[in-house]
Amino acid sequence: QRIREHGIDILVDLKGHTGGSRSVILNHMAAPVQAGWLGFPGSLSHVDCDYVIGDASVLPESSRPQYHEKFCRLPDSYQPNDPVARPLPAPQTRAQWGLPEDRFVFASFNATKKITPETLSLWADILRDVLGSILWLLCDHPLAQANILKRLAALGIAPDRVVFARRADYGQHISRLALADLALDSFPYNGHTTTSEKLWAGLPVITKRGSNFASRVSESLLSAVGLADLVADYENGFRRLAIGLAADPDRLTAIRDRLTAARATAPLFDAERFCRHLESAYRSMAAIARRGEPPAHFDVMPPSPSAMR
Repeated sequence: QRIREHGIDILVDLKGHTGGSRSVILNHMAAPVQAGWLGFPGSLSHVDCDYVIGDASVLPESSRPQYHEKFCRLPDSYQPNDPVARPLPAPQTRAQWGLPEDRFVFASFNATKKITPETLSLWADILRDVLGSILWLLCDHPLAQANILKRLAALGIAPDRVVFARRADYGQHISRLALADLALDSFPYNGHTTTSEKLWAGLPVITKRGSNFASRVSESLLSAVGLADLVADYENGFRRLAIGLAADPDRLTAIRDRLTAARATAPLFDAERFCRHLESAYRSMAAIARRGEPPAHFDVMPPSPSAMR
């Protein structure tokens, strides 16, 4: 009732099917236009939602039959990233975080619940082929650590090849990410915020194409930062990409240089550009509703250079 009293034109749900969600409010048709965005990577089943806001990576044409919502696709990535308020990585040493100075460090700071047995098996294949390499994981629960080490041992990876990271404040976290050599994504649930944090810190992330929204987010972020070449097609491609980059320091350095430069140039970290695209999306939703038409799929087109001057 409060939403109606305020005359909200477009109601955007940011939680979806997550803890503390109040998405059921949308089933009361609280606003003329209702959209889901950002908080839940998929269709809001059993919720009266007109649109899902995404991009061409996370919402390809082939996904339309799996959604009751209409697609509103932004031109770069659906995920906003602030380049002003977040800290830049500060110089730190590997010794501060218990990492060896002379070994190749693969990192994954994704939530432990995203590390499936299949993901661990793929990572173990890479560790076996990159001799002496280290896997750096964010995991501070003793039982989870023990389970990971047990599984890796069964795959031929000794416990001394794994370093567990503790939690840290945001500034320290961004800074330590830059100490790794290469980040390995998780499947079928990618890193989302964790992937964009690694990219902001200058740490390259490799992923593979997935079959649903949650497994396509890293592809979306890498495309928007100009590193679509770090998206593999299949498990074997992911494995070859990781091993190849570990064996080619010049290529990896060039990628890191591209990533560092992208902080100031890439659409992923251009918040004003993102804002303009999101505003355009809302205007299109409103225009369709004012014409009395049902919600319809549409793509937001970036403004032409002349229109931006």
